[in-house]
Amino acid sequence: MRIFKWGLMLLLFSACAPSRIAVRYPAPSTPKEQAQARALAGTYLLLTPPGRIPNTILGKHLKKAISKINFVGNRLFDLDAAALAKAMASAVESRGGKIIAYRVADETYAPFLKALQPTGLMYISLNALTVTQTYEKRVTTIKDVKTKKTTKRTTHHWKHNAVLSGNLRFFSHPDGATLGETSFHITESGEVQAKNAGEAKQKWLKKARPKMLKHAAKSSLQGLGKPAVVSRFRTLFIDKKDSDSKSAAKLARTGKWEAASGLWAGRLSADRGNWRDLMNLGLASERVGLYSEAQRIYTDAQTSAGPDPEAAKIPWTQIQADLATVSKLGIGRAEAARNWFSGTVAVLPFSDETTSVAGPEMLREMVWKMLSSSGYNVIPLEDSDRALRMHGYSQGGQLHKGKPLQFARWTGAARLVYGDITEFRDIMLGPFGRRIVAGKLRMWNAPTKRWIWKADQPIVNESGSGKLSHQIGRAFLERWTRKPLGPESTDFVRINLETLPLKPKQ
Repeated sequence: MRIFKWGLMLLLFSACAPSRIAVRYPAPSTPKEQAQARALAGTYLLLTPPGRIPNTILGKHLKKAISKINFVGNRLFDLDAAALAKAMASAVESRGGKIIAYRVADETYAPFLKALQPTGLMYISLNALTVTQTYEKRVTTIKDVKTKKTTKRTTHHWKHNAVLSGNLRFFSHPDGATLGETSFHITESGEVQAKNAGEAKQKWLKKARPKMLKHAAKSSLQGLGKPAVVSRFRTLFIDKKDSDSKSAAKLARTGKWEAASGLWAGRLSADRGNWRDLMNLGLASERVGLYSEAQRIYTDAQTSAGPDPEAAKIPWTQIQADLATVSKLGIGRAEAARNWFSGTVAVLPFSDETTSVAGPEMLREMVWKMLSSSGYNVIPLEDSDRALRMHGYSQGGQLHKGKPLQFARWTGAARLVYGDITEFRDIMLGPFGRRIVAGKLRMWNAPTKRWIWKADQPIVNESGSGKLSHQIGRAFLERWTRKPLGPESTDFVRINLETLPLKPKQ
């Protein structure tokens, strides 16, 4: 009972204790380490995946013909770019750096350099994931204690061994100096129970793949040498009587510093904040690498705090010394990248060249959600729709009659995303089936009055031995859940949008 009381008291105390946030600074001592620190401060990550083959009948033939490549289902290993970028962002941050954006590219050319102005370029090329699988049937005998009867139980076990290899090349920008190059070879093994080989492989890879990507991220950076960093801990101040302050702290803990900063700034502008909110704003700038801005805000916070006893506990001298050190090294994150993601984006209604009513609108919503979760400042769909309707535009097919500059002015967007969906079909011919999502996504930039991006990778999934009843049942379920061609739509949006710069997820 006494242990329980002490545990409860400790839990309550920890819940009331101020939050501590880690900040890592590069601490280079050699010219090479200094060059790496400057480049890592604002790195642009370019990911080259292994070859993609749609889940088609062709894929099944290749599966038999290419014995050295193991498939996931009937699909070659497809890069989970978001998961790898997240793992790389964490690994780079542990070195005091920051990945400002990532992009999937099949070439070494790095678009959007002028827009992002990174301090470093990091290329990662992955080879196809190979998975070997062995089967073992196990029979166990179970004896009932009461009846003394024995029964036999058969279980199906699948052992897996996976290999993921690739290489990393790291350059400073814009001078292009080589700062590191390394190859990595990751292995993972394990066992699962499942009814068949396909189910077993999917079940095992769901757990194994994230671990492999995290290991790949750490291993790929080993070629840069041992990291030279120093860690500091800052206090995150929370006014527990204010909902905005609590919400901002929750956002900050999940890495959403810009959103949290908006709430702290709102408290200050409404005279509900104090020097503690300024400290939080300084911490936000520090965490995202805007060191000059952080230095200015911390100075304002110290002045505003005055003789407050709580402020006397803050290591002001150390904070300013840390910021002065990185300033002397010329280390700072790319401000251009911040501007790129903060510019407002409107996802316009998609044009519908198909017989599907729900498909294009569903794809539009999926594009909006992925852009929003990947760092873009996306205007709510209902707001852009309202602005367009005021001028007589309600459907995507009408947009060709107007000019992008008009739409940008009406919606207040700096960039416009167009979608032209040409195929959205589920074709069922007896045992044969074909599911297609195809079209083109484009982005128009108002400041330059130019198209700056387009992607048109189709998704075509085919089957040659499925029962018609199963295909009809699947299509009915998708319509009922309002997710027609759900897997194909997800792949279409993901694979095409990954050719844009995206922010790694926190």
